[in-house]
Amino acid sequence: MLLRVEPVRYHQRSACKEQSEGALTMQTSRATDPTLLARASGVLATTLRESLQLARDLVRAEATHLPPGTIERLDTLLEEFSRRRVRIALFGEVKAGKSTLINAIAGQPLSPVAFDPLTSVPVHITYGPETTWVVNEHRLESISALEQFMRAHPFEAAEVLVTTPLDLLSLGGQVDLLDTPGMGSCDEHFDAITGTLLQALDAVVLVVRYPGLFTRFTRELVKRLEGTISKLFVVWNLDRACADLSPAERQRFAEQLSQNIRIPHELHLVDARAALDAAPHGKARADSGIEAFVAALRTFVASTARDVAALREASKAGVAWLEQVLPGLRARFEQVDQHVREARNALARVQEAGEQELAEARQRQSAYEAGIAQLAEHSRRRAAARRAKLLEEVHRARRRWMRNGHLLRLERAVATAVEAYATDMAAIAKDTRDQLVTAAAAFGADVSLSPLGKRVPEVGRLTPEDRNVRANSGSLRMLRRAIWKQWYLPGLERFERQTLVADAQQYDQWLHAAARAAVEAGQSATAERLRRIEERITAQLAEVRAATQLDAYEHEHDLLRKGVPTLEAEASKIQQLAEQARSLLDA
Repeated sequence: MLLRVEPVRYHQRSACKEQSEGALTMQTSRATDPTLLARASGVLATTLRESLQLARDLVRAEATHLPPGTIERLDTLLEEFSRRRVRIALFGEVKAGKSTLINAIAGQPLSPVAFDPLTSVPVHITYGPETTWVVNEHRLESISALEQFMRAHPFEAAEVLVTTPLDLLSLGGQVDLLDTPGMGSCDEHFDAITGTLLQALDAVVLVVRYPGLFTRFTRELVKRLEGTISKLFVVWNLDRACADLSPAERQRFAEQLSQNIRIPHELHLVDARAALDAAPHGKARADSGIEAFVAALRTFVASTARDVAALREASKAGVAWLEQVLPGLRARFEQVDQHVREARNALARVQEAGEQELAEARQRQSAYEAGIAQLAEHSRRRAAARRAKLLEEVHRARRRWMRNGHLLRLERAVATAVEAYATDMAAIAKDTRDQLVTAAAAFGADVSLSPLGKRVPEVGRLTPEDRNVRANSGSLRMLRRAIWKQWYLPGLERFERQTLVADAQQYDQWLHAAARAAVEAGQSATAERLRRIEERITAQLAEVRAATQLDAYEHEHDLLRKGVPTLEAEASKIQQLAEQARSLLDA
């Protein structure tokens, strides 16, 4: 039983340094310093474990393409490192000072103190290149940010993971500290957590405080620890309640506490708050008892030369494993790359053929619209020619009237010409409608066009009676009818300039609407044709992707493209670790 352990003297010089490329260059000495050896070995072990775990994650997806047992051999190495990892948990009642002790060991706040949402959550502290706090997937850069997050999300965290470059944590195969929720809390869940951890622990730090140095909860924990833990540290946290105790009283209470515990243990009296507030390496920190306690922890976790030799052999085994795996992965990458390129070429051919078919459909639509425009223009010219013929017939009848002055004959001749015109225009409209419907049907479009029907333009009365009398009386009648034909025949002039122009406009409107309807029907047919083509292209692309399993191969291609160079780099890194382990053994 140890009431007070004097600080173990060791060099403060770092055992390794990280270069910008991530490689580790060991600084060794011919002096066989156990602490230096433990620190350097711990960093090597941590780096090797991370490299092997990364290699496993990268290779796992390709396990079916590797020799049987490949992953299992690496799992054996990782399991060995897992067994080498030293796990130490801090237990104690609520407010015993566990978090303060953790912070005193680290020399900085890592675990929140007196903050209910966090003192009820396990805090896992492990080695890392920088100090960070991770809750679920949230990465936090300060303990104040951690407290703010926990206030906002008090029920979301199952554990807080803290990484920090604390020298103690890099010793041996790497040290993990676990700050557990206080025993005796109202929530039975946290007492259950305390019980489930024991089988996985290498050591336990039991933190007690005065005056309840050995309470019912402490007694229960000691019973559960008996036979399950190889190392027990008991820390009496000398808080303010101990300020009035004399040295003799402290000694007496410490002896009583050790007698009550009964199972093998080391007892340390530590003023955790004073240690945290003291300057590093100062007298106040040494007097607090924290350095003696940390030295005891170092002694417990320190690696031996045999551990370094095992580390070297593990590095060599890791390199051999990667050298066996990499050729197969390179060959697999070539196969996957070839497959992906062929599948993508097949997709490109389908896409190119589809684009060609789409372009042809659009060109066909353009040709169809040009054909409709030609039909409309031809109909428009036929109608214009028929109106010109009507005007010629009307003018010929009027010239006969100018010679003979027979108004009745003129009216009959004009009426006959207009009737023939109306019949011909109806025939032209019917021919045009039939041609548009036929062209649309040939294109694959369904169009319904309203027939124009026969429309006889109204001629009306050609001249008033008095003008007709005057046209047929007096001298020079024929000359006057020729010169003043518009005055003598105002109705005929109105028919030519207004009625016939309006009839032409009405026909043009019908023709435009019919042609527009035919074009729109073609556009609808083309839109449907394009939709079907695009659906077929999409289906064909999907068939190619499914037949070639392109999605899976592309995912594998991406993993191998990034993973193979990474594995090559890790192999080189692990080789360096083996050489560095050898340099430690030679030192």
